[in-house]
Amino acid sequence: MPNVPVTAWRLSCAGNMLNTGSASHAGRTEAKPPRSGGAMRIEVHEAAAPPQAEGITAGLLAHLVEKAGDWPRVPLTVMLKDDAGLLRGGIRGMLTLCWLQIDNFWIETAFRGQGHGSRILSQAEDAARGKGAIGAQLTTSTFQAIGFYEKHGYVEIGRLRDRPPGQDRVWMAKRWG
Repeated sequence: MPNVPVTAWRLSCAGNMLNTGSASHAGRTEAKPPRSGGAMRIEVHEAAAPPQAEGITAGLLAHLVEKAGDWPRVPLTVMLKDDAGLLRGGIRGMLTLCWLQIDNFWIETAFRGQGHGSRILSQAEDAARGKGAIGAQLTTSTFQAIGFYEKHGYVEIGRLRDRPPGQDRVWMAKRWG
C-alpha cells in the first residue's frame, strides 16, 4: 500500500479506518499467483534494492491488509532547525495500525542536553495523537538513550542481547491513556 498524505486520512483506532480525503483504493484487484509445478530456487542478494525486492514488501503489506484491514501508512517527520535553516535533529516515523512507529531520532551532539529532544518527541507524539494513534513504539540500543525514553514514559517491551556484542537492542513503547 502506498504512503498516504496525512490530510487524506483520519485514523479511528476503535477498529475502523475512515477515508476522509480523496485517496481511493476502489477497483483494486489482486492477481492470483500461478501454481508452479517446476523447481523453485532461492537467491541471496547483498544489494540494497535488487530487482523484484519491492515485491517482498508488497506481498507482506497485502497479507497485512488481508488479516488486519486496510490501515493507512502515514509518514511523520519532525525537524529541529537553527535560525539559518540547517537541520540539527529530528524524528522520522510512520503512523500505522493505530501506533506511531519512531524509526529514526537524532539530535546533533552540540545540541543535546538542551531540551530539544524532549520538545521534538512531544511534537511527534502530539501529531500522532491528533491522527488517532493510541501510542508510540521504537527501538534503541543500550549505548543510546534508554534513560531519555524512560523519563518520557516509555517502557521496555523486549530486548535482544549482544546486538552488537556487549550491547543490547531494546524495544520500547508508550501507550497513551
